[in-house]
Amino acid sequence: MKKASLFGKLAAGLACLGTVLPSAPALAAGPQPVVRTAQQTAVVDVALSADGSLQGQFVDLQGQPIDGAVVTVHQDGREVATTTTDAKGVYSVENLRGGVYEVAAGNSRQAFRVWSTNAAPPASRSMATIVARGDVVRGQDYYNFGYLEAGLLGTAIAGLTVGIVNLSETNDLEDQIKKLQSP
Repeated sequence: MKKASLFGKLAAGLACLGTVLPSAPALAAGPQPVVRTAQQTAVVDVALSADGSLQGQFVDLQGQPIDGAVVTVHQDGREVATTTTDAKGVYSVENLRGGVYEVAAGNSRQAFRVWSTNAAPPASRSMATIVARGDVVRGQDYYNFGYLEAGLLGTAIAGLTVGIVNLSETNDLEDQIKKLQSP
């Protein structure tokens, strides 16, 4: 009976360990947010205006202009210009040359390949439009829980393990009592 008891304890311990191990990397990294933000990643071709400025507009997800937003233009990781949108969400940045720029407004960023008016491909846009990013909730984050949930899970596993071990020891004691009571 002792071998069966030992086997039961070992099986319970391995089951608890197997329950905890798959989520251990997620716990070590700390809680991760469930909400993710949509991102635009494609580079968009935009032609500079006739006076050599980059014209653009900052709008929300419904296409409504965003007034008073700070717009920054970066090239190769350094800021080259800053401006603010007007009541129609329009911004303008002067003295830019052709090249790839990252334009940021609010919590949104978009890469633009800027062309001089004469060199721009036919499919180029005349405005560098930035759409404000909205929150997208995704349901694929299986191991995405915080400290409270991790603590509750650990407590539940510890309680289950202690309960199994105590039950096994109780069975051993009952077997010993039966042996003592039999003549």
